[in-house]
Amino acid sequence: MLDNPDENIETVIGQLVDLDSFYTFWAMEGLAGFWDGYSGNANNFFIYLNPETDKFHFIPWGADSLFEKFSPIRDDTEDPVSVKIQGLVTRRLYQSESGRQRYEQALRKILERHWNEPTLLAETERIEALLKPYLTVSGVSQTEQLSDQSPASINTKKVVEDDESGENRTKDVDGGKGAFITDWSLLGPFYTRERHDLDQDFLLEYGGETNISPDDQQKFRNSKNRALKWRPISVKSDIVDLRKQIGSLEDVTAYAFCQIESAVEEYVELGLGSDDSVKVWINSAMVHQSEEPRGVVIDQDRFITKLNPGSNNCLIKVSQGMGGWGFVIRPVDRFPLSEGIMLSGQLILEGQKEEKFPPIRLQAVMDSDGNLFKRDLGVLSNGERYQRAIRTTRGTELKWQQAVTRGVVLAEHNMTLATDPEKVVHLTVDTDSPLAVKILNLGASQSAHKFIQALEERRKFIRQRQREIMAEIADGMPQWQPKIGIGTGPWALKPVFGTPIPLPLGPWKNWEVHPELAEVTNFTRLMFKGSIVVLVVISLCCFQLFGRRYSIHWYLQVLKKYAVFGGRARRNEFWMFKVLNTLIFIIFPIISFRCAIMMGADLEQVLIIYGSSIGSYSLGTLVPNLAVGVRRLHDTGRSGWWSLIGLIPLVGWILLIIWYCQKEDEAENRYGSNSGSMGAEFVEGASA
Repeated sequence: MLDNPDENIETVIGQLVDLDSFYTFWAMEGLAGFWDGYSGNANNFFIYLNPETDKFHFIPWGADSLFEKFSPIRDDTEDPVSVKIQGLVTRRLYQSESGRQRYEQALRKILERHWNEPTLLAETERIEALLKPYLTVSGVSQTEQLSDQSPASINTKKVVEDDESGENRTKDVDGGKGAFITDWSLLGPFYTRERHDLDQDFLLEYGGETNISPDDQQKFRNSKNRALKWRPISVKSDIVDLRKQIGSLEDVTAYAFCQIESAVEEYVELGLGSDDSVKVWINSAMVHQSEEPRGVVIDQDRFITKLNPGSNNCLIKVSQGMGGWGFVIRPVDRFPLSEGIMLSGQLILEGQKEEKFPPIRLQAVMDSDGNLFKRDLGVLSNGERYQRAIRTTRGTELKWQQAVTRGVVLAEHNMTLATDPEKVVHLTVDTDSPLAVKILNLGASQSAHKFIQALEERRKFIRQRQREIMAEIADGMPQWQPKIGIGTGPWALKPVFGTPIPLPLGPWKNWEVHPELAEVTNFTRLMFKGSIVVLVVISLCCFQLFGRRYSIHWYLQVLKKYAVFGGRARRNEFWMFKVLNTLIFIIFPIISFRCAIMMGADLEQVLIIYGSSIGSYSLGTLVPNLAVGVRRLHDTGRSGWWSLIGLIPLVGWILLIIWYCQKEDEAENRYGSNSGSMGAEFVEGASA
């Protein structure tokens, strides 16, 4: 149905789908920012067949990802905010003018009649009042009641403002951002025990992650016994795409190492984006960690670290779940030591429940002119030395370092008693303590801080939504097509349902379109490279550069005698045909498979093409395969009916191979003379 070239595709789809209800369903998903629904991710929906109309209705399900402007698993930051078209039906309808008009009508109708900003905001306040009391554990320290806002927050270098159109625009306060780091040494892939796992240290053989000093003599092996070495890369884009550099794999980890130069001792704020989880070390100290499954966004995380004069070692660990895989990093600001405070320490988990314990975050309590405030400084790893820095105003003092989980302070260190503020402190957490056990019994409960933060993000979405959508559709729905894969080729082809297919200029740039085919694709990529060598050999055979004895002439002659079962065939004719036929049988499906992936075919189409290519070639060469086998038996003086012995497993196969390898009858036999065989004629012609 979706392949129908009829311009009136809306009528065709309308024969099966109730379009009035579908446009309302579609517009509601777009308005509510449901990135994980049918139109946003081809996910979370049911289809109901109405027995009265005999038409299908789409029903949303699993709507736990509402009121989010962008998807956390796909880069849709350049997509329109008013519509999502990842579903097949939505994509096809949106390519027609009538489909865009009906979608716009449904969207405007919902906005005018049902979108009530005060009511929605009041509902978020009701939910907050209802749930907030149950999100914390009794017995928290009094610092938990402190403000989350730092007086130094005015120094933040990335500010999000609302312009007149209602869109969020990011600007640099001082424009002091540095260049992206694009030169790295890469190591990987290492296969992880768990998805997004950052705890497993794959570098222990050479000092571990905190002490590694890469060189080309270091050799590693991953769990699949593949030899790995550090290799230098230099990327032209801002983002280091690890799928291109290493492969489109799942549940793997890779390391990237570089050196950052600094003329003086100073603090540097770095902007980092990753897909998926990431960990960063500067000069052997862990300075940042994120365990979220997500897509790469520039300056996704921002953190401060201290650089020493000269070269500073930077190690980044990126753990991949599925889909995209990569990272991007750059310096966004620099400032002197007098404007910052350094926190150094080590988290130590004790007790029998340490492996089951939820993530623990570092929290700093600061004092600015008698006003206490706290700052969240990210996730800590058990037993690993951490280092964090905070930019502060003059007169600000560090009071406490705290280990916090789910809004509860489990360990803290009074920094006002420390003689050296940068001295490594130990935050020790007893996972068997009554408070820790109480936290574990709460399961996946959320801290009040995170809950309020999430609510504020949704409130911001609600306040801006109507204004930004109306600005975008003021002159009608935007002309737009979704991205396919990560190819960089020109948009050369467009199938009937409007999805552009990138035709890459380079060899096979779009094989990453199908992460679900990663293992098969990696195998065919290797086989494809080998196939090129084989094709060169066959081409040389075509020109008889290896001599006529091993020429492709034999393959062509067998095809010319397509169904000739009479006469004789010498060993050269039989075996050269078998060898070349086997090579082509392997190469032809692989080339078809690679072409299908390059052209953007989906998984089902790729498998159909691959199977069809194998089947068509096998069927096409079945008769000449049987015929040349019969003639080879004739050449040894045996009846062609002996071919049927191959139906007996193992024993029959061995006998046939022995007979096929036997020397021909020198004299004439009942199937013809030796000199009259095609092979003899060819030899005689060659010697003439």
